Amino acid sequence: MYCRFNHKILLCFLILTLFSLSNYMSNALIIDNSKSDEVTIFDTKSYKKETSPIQIIAKPIDDFAINSDLPANMLIPKGTNAYLILAKDGQGRIIKSGQLKNRFEVNIRYPKDIKPDFAKKLKIFMLSKDRWIPLESQVDIFQRIVKTQNAEQLGIYRLLAPLDLDLKDVYIYPNPVQFGTFGGVAKSLKFQNVPLGSTIEIYTVSGEKIKEMRGVASAQVLWDGKKDNGDLVTSGLYIYRIQTAGGEKFGKIAVIR
Repeated sequence: MYCRFNHKILLCFLILTLFSLSNYMSNALIIDNSKSDEVTIFDTKSYKKETSPIQIIAKPIDDFAINSDLPANMLIPKGTNAYLILAKDGQGRIIKSGQLKNRFEVNIRYPKDIKPDFAKKLKIFMLSKDRWIPLESQVDIFQRIVKTQNAEQLGIYRLLAPLDLDLKDVYIYPNPVQFGTFGGVAKSLKFQNVPLGSTIEIYTVSGEKIKEMRGVASAQVLWDGKKDNGDLVTSGLYIYRIQTAGGEKFGKIAVIR
């Protein structure tokens, strides 16, 4: 009898757990930056005093439509979008602003080319009265997701990353470098610890700019030895220049055959 009683308690516990998980999971879907469709995030049966069903969706919007400057120490990670999170009531009416009675979780997937070391610094921000407000965020580097729990405000959300203005830790390797494919492996020059948002330029020793890479979105940048016109550089000495909002750094690249 004692055993049967314990089994009933365990069964009730499992049912309640599954019910809680199903409710939680329905409140937390992933916004994928690679998709441009509207995404259903959360369905609830109450918005303030209304009793009709409410559907919360995330709609990608153009950055040019946002009339607000970014925080001075933040940048937009390459390949990410801003999203207008709005609501539709049971009659299809659009609700673009206001606070929801029920909270939801916002999950945004970041692009593959953002490396884990910088991904850990990503945060979700919400635009409030022309100011970007950072929200407490968690990063899952295995699923490439940044999430914030208990969101309840309709409005514009997006991922932002800290802008590291320190160039002293930037280095390149291998140097000298031999470009081309050897044994089926393409050889590249690696720029390591590059501040996000930097611009990298490659020049000949005579001052001709042959390559430009803008808006760096990863701490490691690869150069395959090709110019902007697609031609492979010849052997010789080249100059690189890395620019950020806080300064610039120059260095030499030796290319061998």
